[in-house]
Amino acid sequence: MASVAIVGAGLAGIAAALELKDAGFRITVFERDRHIGGRCASKPEPEVFDQGAQYFTVTDPNFASVAKVLERAGTVALWNASIVDFREGQCVPKSDTRRYVGVPTMRSMIETLACPLDVHTGTQIAAAHICAQGWQLIDTNGLDLGEYDAMVLAMPPEQARALVPRNSALQRDVAQVHSSPCWAMMMTLEEPLPVPFDAAFFDRLDFVWAARDSSKPGRDGVQRWVVHAGGAWSRERFSTAPDEVAQELAVAFFTTIGIQAIRPLHIAGHRWGFARVANAPRVNALWDEDLRLGVCGDWCVGPRLEGAYLGGFACPERVQMGVSRPC
Repeated sequence: MASVAIVGAGLAGIAAALELKDAGFRITVFERDRHIGGRCASKPEPEVFDQGAQYFTVTDPNFASVAKVLERAGTVALWNASIVDFREGQCVPKSDTRRYVGVPTMRSMIETLACPLDVHTGTQIAAAHICAQGWQLIDTNGLDLGEYDAMVLAMPPEQARALVPRNSALQRDVAQVHSSPCWAMMMTLEEPLPVPFDAAFFDRLDFVWAARDSSKPGRDGVQRWVVHAGGAWSRERFSTAPDEVAQELAVAFFTTIGIQAIRPLHIAGHRWGFARVANAPRVNALWDEDLRLGVCGDWCVGPRLEGAYLGGFACPERVQMGVSRPC
């Protein structure tokens, strides 16, 4: 049975792993974090927040089928929220786009999809060597993780560059793509904010999105808000302490919505180092046939969860063409 190593357990990596497993390949998934999910991270701060991806939309039939399965399983639900564009103090309702969220957190849907897979968390790949079989993986502790017929890197381009060989055509492709960071502020409040929306897009330099995280299906009643900063603003404060960034975003948010500053019960900041790309190659996945090496992620298409899934979904076709069919 031909084997494939998937490095990265976000939606793209899990989608690729599932498709290859269904095709009869032996799949092993490695994730550097303690939890899977990628940009669908949901972490306690101390309450649980969706600090990364806030929701997802569905347009592609393949992704729609997966969303339906997850909805029936109870780990995805429609978010019937009041979402607006906040312009000059006025709330302009957004379109009636159907937005979905994971239940009870965004990470829940990734965990449901990954149930049938062999996933190793807390395992960071330090080196990937070309060997007789294909690829030999070594972790940061020097542990040999085995040899594989093919490898798929489902991660941001900056992280993929370290594992893509210099002689691969993919090195040029990933080197041309650059990610920008995004600071997220998470706060818990004693009472609901008196605003006529659950989430809003803002045309500002300091922050571009705010959501009442507790308005999503399956969450408890604790009042939680998440604010995402703009790219340029986040770059300027890349090395600023998280607490300082969180306080600055909170002040800007309260001032913008016209509410006197409220002292949160809890407030925290989190920096996403590789949040958005401005020059996506607009392909679902990249593949080096000679090296049996694939690279995928939402950055290949655009910063949407559907793009991440479609990238992972496209990789198996390339792998099957480049690797002998499993026995």
